[in-house]
Amino acid sequence: MLDGERTIGTWRWRRGALVGPVLVLATLVSSIISSFGAPLIPTVARDLHTSLSTAQWSLTVALLVGAASSPVLGRLGDGPRRRTTLLGGLAVVTAGGVIAALAGDLGLLLLGRALQGVGLGLAPLAMATARDVLPQAKVAPMIALLSVSAGAGLGAGYPISGLLADAWGLAGAYWFGAFVSGLALVCVAAVVPSSGAARGDGTARGDSTARGDSTARGDSTARGDSTARGDSTARGDGAARGAPAQLDGPTPSDGPTPSDRPARLDRLGAVLLALALVTTLVAVAEGTQWGWGSLTIIGLLAAGAALFTVWAVQQLRADHPLVQLRLLRHPSVLSADACALVLGIAMYIVLSGVTEFVQSPRAGGFGFSASAVVAGLVLIPLSFFMLSASRALPALVTRLGIRAVLTLGCLVSALGCAFFAVFHDALWQAFVMTGVLGVGLGTTFAAIPGLIVQAIPARETGSALGFYQVVRFTGFSLGSALAATVLAAHDDGNGRPTAGGYTMVLWISVGFCLFAAALAWVLPARAARAARSARLTRSARPARLTRSARAARSARAARSARAGRDERPTPAEQTPAEETRPPRERADSDDLSS
Repeated sequence: MLDGERTIGTWRWRRGALVGPVLVLATLVSSIISSFGAPLIPTVARDLHTSLSTAQWSLTVALLVGAASSPVLGRLGDGPRRRTTLLGGLAVVTAGGVIAALAGDLGLLLLGRALQGVGLGLAPLAMATARDVLPQAKVAPMIALLSVSAGAGLGAGYPISGLLADAWGLAGAYWFGAFVSGLALVCVAAVVPSSGAARGDGTARGDSTARGDSTARGDSTARGDSTARGDSTARGDGAARGAPAQLDGPTPSDGPTPSDRPARLDRLGAVLLALALVTTLVAVAEGTQWGWGSLTIIGLLAAGAALFTVWAVQQLRADHPLVQLRLLRHPSVLSADACALVLGIAMYIVLSGVTEFVQSPRAGGFGFSASAVVAGLVLIPLSFFMLSASRALPALVTRLGIRAVLTLGCLVSALGCAFFAVFHDALWQAFVMTGVLGVGLGTTFAAIPGLIVQAIPARETGSALGFYQVVRFTGFSLGSALAATVLAAHDDGNGRPTAGGYTMVLWISVGFCLFAAALAWVLPARAARAARSARLTRSARPARLTRSARAARSARAARSARAGRDERPTPAEQTPAEETRPPRERADSDDLSS
């Protein structure tokens, strides 16, 4: 019996030690597969005999699904179904890889890529799982590692997808994605425990042995009174609790906790958001081919605006909304999300344009006839400098302030785009441009969450960052669709964009980055002025009467009206002078009198 218990304990310890690496694997795999888009667009167009603007949907649809699925997965995973949601998401990504690999036409490929886009919503879910199952001391480092893994995975996906496509073809790249996502699915199923079942250190959260028996749990001395609950002996001692000191958390006798209650999914909100995004993106992507003045495009744009309006009203009225739109009442949150949307558009306009430009044949008078592998390698400096710039953020914020850092990052991004718009005669210039762009985007995207968190109460942090993810992925989707539209408008007659089209894409990115810089500089300043004005208004406002003083005044007025004359208030009805003073001043006077 003792050997069996020792074996079970050893397995629990080993499984707890593997939770972190498995979550990192799942995050990396999901990010890599979801980024199987930009370098493969020319290959998709060539193999499926379609135009580049149409092949662009193989990237856009994944980003679109990522924007719509992120809040849905977050809501589904906010409770005891977190492990189930993580497994379901990986299963969907695996199925998407199989469908994309078997696709013989663009429709099936887009279906597979849409399913793979679900992987973009798994990184926040992995972070929440780490917080739920790992020991407290390991939570912060693991969440930081998962955040870096998500960014590194997006960068690694570009050269990996190009290398696989060159070696095994388009289908081979997607078969590889299906294999590694299936491997991640098996690892998560074997290692990651259910929510609330374990803390990752070998002890069960709900187990009576690990948490203490019913006597130790239900005794008012050990658990009931406030003195015992705050005492380190009653709460953390192994003899009283039967568990290590760090296992302090909710228990069955405490009632259901947020992680024990299933989260309610706003299905109507999810459907409305998806419909609004799809309608708007189709109009933006196909505007050039169908005609911007056509009834179809005008109808789609109007329908998208109407759907977004209905969705916003529905979110404000829902008891459990998909996204907390009321957080936008904080000016800093509004400015941060606006910058994220605009920079997301600029980023994916550049990614789409540059990867296609370097693969363009030199016979056309521009481009470098590069392979998909080289096109992916061009984007490596972007990922590297995004991660490096984020490490320097604390020092920059200390010296310059977050408002200046955001503005500076947007301007650096604009400089990188302008450089390649002017100088694009050699391949090394593309590497320089993506490196400069990585510095700017890394600085801004790392600073935006901090700006949001500083402006809101702690209880609203999760909802605010969830909405930030939606806004950012929406910007990515719009940028991808807009790049296809601009390049399709500059066709050389053979289905290929002209050099002027690629230059226009870059200058449009410059404009978006400058617009983001203006937002980053102006909106926080207006928020600060509004806050100062509100403080001055509150300080200049006359003292308000207390409830008893108002009641006494109303009673005197009523009697005076009945008597038809002014009567002096009785001593009992008189409003004490001190009742008209703020509570803090009354408290100060009480302290002085005592």
